[in-house]
Amino acid sequence: MVIPAAAEDEDWAPTALPLPQANRTSVADLQSWQAAEGALAAPLASVAAKLGALDERLHRTPEGWRLRLALIEAANLSWLAAERVSVERLAFWQNLRLNNVLEDTQLLARCGWALRRLSGGVTTVESSVHEITLAHRSGRTPKQLIALLARWPQVSAPMAAIKINASRAAIQRNLNDMVQLDLIREVTGQGRYRVWTACL
Repeated sequence: MVIPAAAEDEDWAPTALPLPQANRTSVADLQSWQAAEGALAAPLASVAAKLGALDERLHRTPEGWRLRLALIEAANLSWLAAERVSVERLAFWQNLRLNNVLEDTQLLARCGWALRRLSGGVTTVESSVHEITLAHRSGRTPKQLIALLARWPQVSAPMAAIKINASRAAIQRNLNDMVQLDLIREVTGQGRYRVWTACL
């Protein structure tokens, strides 16, 4: 049996493979990076402080405000990507998976993903005023309906019935009462498939 002679290369190891070696030079210019980072330190600190203040405010607000803000931001992000999804379309897609036959469901799914990311991280109906206005109403439906309208930009009766777990008749009765009190308004102008939004 013949034992091969030791390799002359000092870097040779018995387990080394005969493959080309990767270039070990740095791909980043660290000095340029550090200079740019230093020049932007003050603006970045200012943005971080503002985000922290926004996060603190959102933690003090009702949950519905965060979802509503996330809806607005996700819709705005779609416009930046030249995809143009409105808040209303996104709300219906996210809640009821309602979309036009000609609409791109992948586009709505991407916007829904952005909405879930934004609402999980960290506009508005004056809930306390509305609750006082409806204080004479009995049952849990009025208060839950106010919370739903604070959370979603537009609400249909079937959506409200599912979300609140109440009868369609109770939902419709409370929606009609809230319209009479000028707390909400119907936006479609139709007799069927009606949708309501809060009067802000």
